[in-house]
Amino acid sequence: IYDKAKTQLYFCPRDQEGWIDVPEGIASIGDFAFACCSDITQIQLPDTLGMIMPGAFENCTVIESITLPKELGYIGQDAFAGCDNLTDIYFEGTAEEWQVVMSRAPRGIGIDEDKTTVHFLADKEN
Repeated sequence: IYDKAKTQLYFCPRDQEGWIDVPEGIASIGDFAFACCSDITQIQLPDTLGMIMPGAFENCTVIESITLPKELGYIGQDAFAGCDNLTDIYFEGTAEEWQVVMSRAPRGIGIDEDKTTVHFLADKEN
């Protein structure tokens, strides 16, 4: 379910499964939008995404990896809490840009830093 302008995704039905393709133009994923969608295996996020709100992917237990766009400027508290199989986050920006995003989430985004590796794709291009 999107807002009228289709720039914000508010809710994904809990019975969704498999691959989810979030359309280009979405700038924000709302609070708990994908929470408890335990049958989603992969999510394709658009380059236009700038904000992931708190709890957005909470308890998406099957997701093993996710690619986050370079333009992402904010990830809310516990956005990935309970994503027990999340082992890899691919960020299309640099490590420095990631630190800026993380500084806006002082209580953390809910990942297990011993289990989840963040890869900086822009650093590999240089």
